[in-house]
Amino acid sequence: MTLLQAAPRLWSLKMEGTGFPCLDLHIFPLGWGTLTNLDLGFLAFYVSDSLRLLALCTRLERVNFVTEGPADVSVLWQPPVRLPQLTALEWFGLRYNGISLFRRFSRPHPETLTLRDASAESPAPLTKFHGTIWDLEVFTAAANLTEMICKFEPDDDVDFTLITHRNLRSLTLSEDSADVIPYLALPALQHLDISAMDSSSSSLGSFLARCSPALVSLSVRRNASESCFDYLHDSMSFVASTLESLKIHHMSDEDIRPLLELVTPLTSLHTLSFSDLDGGSELHFLINFLYARFEKLRTFKLIWRSSPFLDAMSWAGWPGTPNELDAIGGHLWQLVETSMDIYLGTVYRNYASLPT
Repeated sequence: MTLLQAAPRLWSLKMEGTGFPCLDLHIFPLGWGTLTNLDLGFLAFYVSDSLRLLALCTRLERVNFVTEGPADVSVLWQPPVRLPQLTALEWFGLRYNGISLFRRFSRPHPETLTLRDASAESPAPLTKFHGTIWDLEVFTAAANLTEMICKFEPDDDVDFTLITHRNLRSLTLSEDSADVIPYLALPALQHLDISAMDSSSSSLGSFLARCSPALVSLSVRRNASESCFDYLHDSMSFVASTLESLKIHHMSDEDIRPLLELVTPLTSLHTLSFSDLDGGSELHFLINFLYARFEKLRTFKLIWRSSPFLDAMSWAGWPGTPNELDAIGGHLWQLVETSMDIYLGTVYRNYASLPT
């Protein structure tokens, strides 16, 4: 503590340790009012203690906090916490016993918010959200939201109505959270990442048809019971002119050929990635697909779980020229020389890298 007393103008503080059952600010002889960055993510404070501490940190721009234990109604009579310069808030345990700490802030304006296992209640100026939601409140409360990473865990007996959010541009749904899509219309959406496909093969297509976004990138992960082709085949027509990047994770080799045929009409596509692939692939068909798309497709990745066999011979070549008999690897090297970025192999080895 003597060292801290010698730093009266401390700007940034990070503390680690065990949780304090009761906070005595006198044991921390700090000029709290000079701090702009406060990281107490490895400690734990009662709700009332955390509010008393933050009330002293009037210049905070970034804060990482954890609260635990009961929140009684006495916090409602504490003065509001003024953090006028706050731009980033990361909080675990934001609400207890129905008491929201957001209501104890005086006009908070964070640009980035991360709520771990917390309420989705948020201030309207919020532009980024990362956390777990149990309802769709954040979509109505945060009209300026542009980027969201969330896990959706609704109650089983809750039925939601359709919500339109006109500013959200990037949505990442983690851990089987794609079931939120049927309740949303996001006309400004450009980037969509679905960590696990939901049980309905029509939900993505219905979502894209409903809100007609100019989607630029799409990433999906196959679940155990659903075919990637079945999940996507009703969707590509809605993004045929805008989609630039398509990434598919954990897919079956049976989906490769129909998916390559499915993406052929995508006129803007320049990045195509298949990863965590089960089994082999129709390499001869794949090589011909790459030759046909070499002028537009700048990045192609196909990553197997285990090493493929790439020495098979194939008749292939540039459009309009006689096909050339060469090993799969030989054709890949020719395509790489055109500046196409190709990754074909496993996480340990790229078989399409140029020989040295």
